[in-house]
Formats: sequence, C-alpha cells, structure tokens
Amino acid sequence: MAQRIKVMTSDLETLGQLTRVYSEVAAKRMREVRAGVLESRDFLTGVREIFNEVNASYRREIFKIAKGRGPSASLRTGAEKLTFLSHNGKTAAVFLSANTGLYGDIIKRIFEAFVAEAKTANSEMTIIGRLGRSMYLSSAIDRPYTYFGLPDWQTTASDLRAIIDHLVQYEEIHLYHGRFDSIVRQTPNKYVIAAGSEVGEGETGVKYLFEPSLEEIMVVFEKQIFAAMLDQVVRESQLAKFASRMLSMDQAGERIKKRLAELEVEKQRAQRQQENRKQQEQVTGIFARRVAAAR
Repeated sequence: MAQRIKVMTSDLETLGQLTRVYSEVAAKRMREVRAGVLESRDFLTGVREIFNEVNASYRREIFKIAKGRGPSASLRTGAEKLTFLSHNGKTAAVFLSANTGLYGDIIKRIFEAFVAEAKTANSEMTIIGRLGRSMYLSSAIDRPYTYFGLPDWQTTASDLRAIIDHLVQYEEIHLYHGRFDSIVRQTPNKYVIAAGSEVGEGETGVKYLFEPSLEEIMVVFEKQIFAAMLDQVVRESQLAKFASRMLSMDQAGERIKKRLAELEVEKQRAQRQQENRKQQEQVTGIFARRVAAAR
C-alpha cells in the first residue's frame, strides 16, 4: 500500500511539472502570437486602404478592364463587387485544426461545427493539421477532402503558399477556427471569405503610376488581401489554441494538486494503520510470552 502511494505520488509530481512547463510555454507563445495578430491586422488595414484608394481613383478604368477580360474578371453589378481572379463558383469548408493534442476541447468543438457543414452542405472539404485529419477519418463522414500540413507555431508565408493557391480559386471559403475571446474563453468561429472587392464610389484626386499595369496591380492586390486575411485567421486560431492549452494545463495542475493532497491523506492513514498493526503485534507478543511463562 505504502509503495503504491509512493509510486503514484512520484508519477503525479512528474506530471505536475510537465503541466507547468506546457502552461508556461503556451503563455509565452500566446503573448507572441497576440503581437503578431496586431501586426497582421495593421498590415491588412494598410493594404485595404491603398486598394480602396486605387478603386476610387481608377473606377472607370477598372470597369473597362473588367468588361474587356470577360469571364476571367467578374463584376457583380448589384453589389458592385469586382474580382480579377478566376473562381470556380464553388464553396470550400476549411477546418483549421492542429498537429498535436493538449489544446483542451477547442479543437473538438471546432470540428463539430465543421462536420455540421459537411453533413448539410455541398462544400468541398479542406483539412489543415494532422489532428484534424485523424478526427475526420475517425468520423462517420465519408467524403473526399484535401489535406495540408501547417506548423502549430511560427507559421511563415511559405507555409501558407500551397493553401492559398488551393483556396483562392473558390467563390466562397468558410474557415472554421478557434477564436480568442479571453484567457478563460475560446470559442469555435466560422470566418467567411467571399470573392470580390467592393468598388469605390466616385473618383478621388489621388493618382498613381503603375508598373507593369493597372490590371496586374489589381490582381496582386486581390491576392495579397486574400493572403493577409488567411494569415490573420491562422494567427487568431493559434492564439485561441495556446490560450486553451494554458487554461487546460492550469486546470490539470489544480487536479494534480488535489490528488496529491488526497494521496498524502492516504499515506498518513496507511502509516497510522501500520503503526497500529505493530502495536497490536507487540501487545500480542507480550501476551503470548506471559501465557507461556504461566504454563
């Protein structure tokens, strides 16, 4: 009994040290990702501002280019949205998961939202992360999917390039990811990226020189905005995952402390029982010797 308690205590103390390390690393990475989210947000805002200026300044030329390109440039006259990229008219549902576990229940809750669309809509399925692929293959969903690997940490532009090239062809993209609400609250979120950008009204006095051409610059702008939006969602997802891991590890640490306290009580109880047995054995031995002497 005492040996079993000793082994369990040692194992729990080791596990407690691991949870503290994981929690500290998650907290450090969460702070760094949060800084990256703000930088990405500022960059996206800047690109959008210049893009809107170009749209407003060259509205007539942009419409002429769109009409001249035919099906390769789509103009939605009702909503006045314009896209210079070719799209396939389809919708993609994307599950931003992870490569490893220990992120609490946030990945599972995101997956449930992703699966709901897989069951009810005709979207083409895309999964990012080994853990997400494993969950999808273990589910009852029997639909083809496209898989991409992506690091859980320190994602670069080159890591996203293949994903961007795949998704940019879709008319609408539904990104299922974790959203950071607070340190103690992370929720599944569906972020929609639709093809096309709003065309500015009127014209401004701002003029630009374009090299090589206005048309090619608009294509670059649209791709850059799409890439920045996807990068922003990936960073938001990482922020939610590390916050969820930190919370999960802290909760696990509290449970370990509670169990260690219970084992300490069991240890003391076992020691008292052992002392009682020794006393009983001593009393029994003394009584037996006296009985033998009396005979």
